[in-house]
Amino acid sequence: CCSTPGTQCFVKNKHWGSCLPSCWRGPNLQEPEWNTWRCEPLGPRSPGAAPWVKQKCAYGGENCAPKGCCATPGHQCYKQSPYYSKCKPSCTEGEKEHPWDTPWNCEKVGMRTPSIAEGAQPPKGRVQPWVVTNCSAEGENCLDTHCCHAVGHRCFAKNKLWATCKQSCSTDPDPYDNNSTWSCKALGPVSWGLGIKGYPSLYCISLFMPKSYEGSLMGTQLKSNAGIFACDGYDIFANTD
Repeated sequence: CCSTPGTQCFVKNKHWGSCLPSCWRGPNLQEPEWNTWRCEPLGPRSPGAAPWVKQKCAYGGENCAPKGCCATPGHQCYKQSPYYSKCKPSCTEGEKEHPWDTPWNCEKVGMRTPSIAEGAQPPKGRVQPWVVTNCSAEGENCLDTHCCHAVGHRCFAKNKLWATCKQSCSTDPDPYDNNSTWSCKALGPVSWGLGIKGYPSLYCISLFMPKSYEGSLMGTQLKSNAGIFACDGYDIFANTD
């Protein structure tokens, strides 16, 4: 079982399982090495906030007692007095923000909002360098890699011999594939790009004059892997050859 709201224990292999918001059978793009997760659920999902919470519950300095709940994860509705209440992460009885304020009685209204919404997507961030070499580009067969390069793409199977990276897949006859039908079995996670050095990934362009002070400055940045060279991809243009 998992203590973090909205997470579920998923099996990686016979030796390891972990609490995650969601899991797709295939490689985890943020792990140091390419390894396939089985993603079989173990035990119940820890309760998390339902989707309606963000629309129906109180925000910020809004008087939350009439609604009885808070939209912000981790917040609880507390009463200052019979006339005012606010969503806060914590409350100490008698506290005042200013000397002239009414002391807070900190009576709780409703329950604390869970920190993670049920069914939330996994966190985005930097992916491992192996994603560039091991995963598949658009149009390539991803049947063995189970992962993709392009943002928003996922490996979908056509049959037992072919799968490719696509944003979506339909089992209807494909007019772009001689009206063939696809099984559309999803293989692996949805890609969020090739952010190897940072997230989101950046492609940078720089213009410089090599014979001015910019030449030595650019050389220093190159040695330090800083500036434009810290981007995942870059091009540099000079005013001379």
